[in-house]
Amino acid sequence: VNSIPIGIDLETGWPVLIPVENLTKHILVLGPTGRGKSTFLATLIEGITSLTGVKILGIDFKGDLVSMLEDSTVEIADPREYPINIIEKPEYFGVVDWGLALSDVLANVLGLKQETVVKIVSKVFSRKGMDTRSILLDKDLSVLSPAIELLTETPRYEDLMKLLNKDVIFNIGGYGTAFQNIYGGLLLHIFKKLIFTSGGSGEVSRVLVIDEAWRVRSLNILQELIKEGRSRGVGLVLATQNPSDLPREVIENIHLLMVFGSINEGYRREAQKMLSLPNSIASKLAYLDVGEAILINALDPHPVVVRIKAPEHLVEKVNRSIQKRF
Repeated sequence: VNSIPIGIDLETGWPVLIPVENLTKHILVLGPTGRGKSTFLATLIEGITSLTGVKILGIDFKGDLVSMLEDSTVEIADPREYPINIIEKPEYFGVVDWGLALSDVLANVLGLKQETVVKIVSKVFSRKGMDTRSILLDKDLSVLSPAIELLTETPRYEDLMKLLNKDVIFNIGGYGTAFQNIYGGLLLHIFKKLIFTSGGSGEVSRVLVIDEAWRVRSLNILQELIKEGRSRGVGLVLATQNPSDLPREVIENIHLLMVFGSINEGYRREAQKMLSLPNSIASKLAYLDVGEAILINALDPHPVVVRIKAPEHLVEKVNRSIQKRF
């Protein structure tokens, strides 16, 4: 199968398909809460896993996406089952590489000053076996106390690496913000290590889906994956609420836009500015219903207004529920 069905063209009634080879050109999914972003992501994931041999890694910061998928489509992973420990680096990382990964996450995701990051990384490599009390009492390490599990749990790096070779969505919803951001950021670095070590032919082999992508907007690893992913056969699908949630360097490397509508004029104006949308497209955003979006290909001057189809298993679940009532 060379294309993935995602919905219906509202103007022609024809199916709308995303060619598999376009996945490495990266997709930005933009829209306010409740407009249909998670439905689109679930439909895309279902299509990729059932119709292609492409592997999926998803990071779901809220838990909305996993609620629309079933275990038979992808494996749902909980961070408790696959702990990461900042102090204990994976065997497949060198000391310098792990230090750079930690610096990227702690500086950019937590917003710590570089001086503080250097002190933390230095103590991480010099004080193994620290207990919870010593961490909380340390003036530098105490900033990590909201994510104490990432300093005290026994890591399962080999199992984690094996899991990343499957279709899997990490459900990070329900955890504290600091834990979510650090775990999600380090997961991206481990994912990069996997795909860059194995090499790539340029053909699509993996798709990385990040819901609430603003959580990792400042990470250097995000820009590395965006810029180098195509040559490695890796496509990124980034979903977020506001056009300004992602840096321009990321947006400029994305060729497929799925833009949901809103009656909010500020949202439409910002989307038009950040995405360089012509007036003819921006004006349509005010009239789109829930579950409707404009699909824009940077290489195609003709945008498509799409009604997103729901994932098949979700439709079946609703039908079964209706049948039981009658």
